Amino acid sequence: MKIKKKNSSSKEVDFTWDDLEALACGQIGLDINYLYTLTPRQFSNIQVGWNQKTERQTKTSWEQVRTIYDAVIRPHLKSKNKSIREILPFPWDQEDILDNGQNEEGFEDMKGRWDKIDQMKREKL
Repeated sequence: MKIKKKNSSSKEVDFTWDDLEALACGQIGLDINYLYTLTPRQFSNIQVGWNQKTERQTKTSWEQVRTIYDAVIRPHLKSKNKSIREILPFPWDQEDILDNGQNEEGFEDMKGRWDKIDQMKREKL
């Protein structure tokens, strides 16, 4: 069985059960038996949490690099008044400043899909 999934460029790509098992067991670290006891919603929530954790760990690592870079480069700068974020900016620095609402749209879209699934389950009962 193949699952259709949209990638970041809004094209549908095939996502097989093998891909699902590779993600769940290989990357996230779930036990195969546990994976098959999960509902799609539970798995989705686990995946969202895992993605957030991974992103937070990546940002933390890069922030450490930036701090070390600052300690190394600061003595050699002519203008020592610049902040480290000006010297070595990261994409998420702007995300902290600007909230463009994309997260809210994604949340509302996901919430709407799960509400429909919940409604279908209630109708079956």
